[in-house]
Amino acid sequence: MIPAGGCGKHRLAAPGNFTSCLGLAEVGKLIGLSMYQVLEESSGNFIALKAMGKITAKDYDTLVPYLEMAIEREGPLYLFCDMTEFSGMEIAAMWRDLRFGMGHSRDFHRLAVVSGRKWMQRCIRLTAPLFKAEIKCFGPSQAGEARAWLSSEIGRPAQL
Repeated sequence: MIPAGGCGKHRLAAPGNFTSCLGLAEVGKLIGLSMYQVLEESSGNFIALKAMGKITAKDYDTLVPYLEMAIEREGPLYLFCDMTEFSGMEIAAMWRDLRFGMGHSRDFHRLAVVSGRKWMQRCIRLTAPLFKAEIKCFGPSQAGEARAWLSSEIGRPAQL
């Protein structure tokens, strides 16, 4: 049960809205991100996601509100995205991803993408100049380095 008026440092924004009492990883589980998994290490302005399978435009119906809530709560984010189990993306999902990225270009400090797919690394390198955030690609065995790169700027220990 949630105490009247909220819990901890976060207060309820509206009756029935209890997501402000939860950590970002718990909110991700609650809203049911399908092809994206919010990893337990997500906290504060550090969001860790794992993409699995083929991403559809429908997946963005839950991912976008989740990220917008995190931005509203925490300010600009540091995003870790493990794409090692990612198998592809619908064209409509690519469009939604680009639209979201352009609309929130100032809402991310750094993005670390872990993937072994060369085509994905090329796409990220091609689009990176369109964004204010630093974006860096890491190979599948470099997840620890990716976390360390993100953590070095936000001053928290990397979870290897």
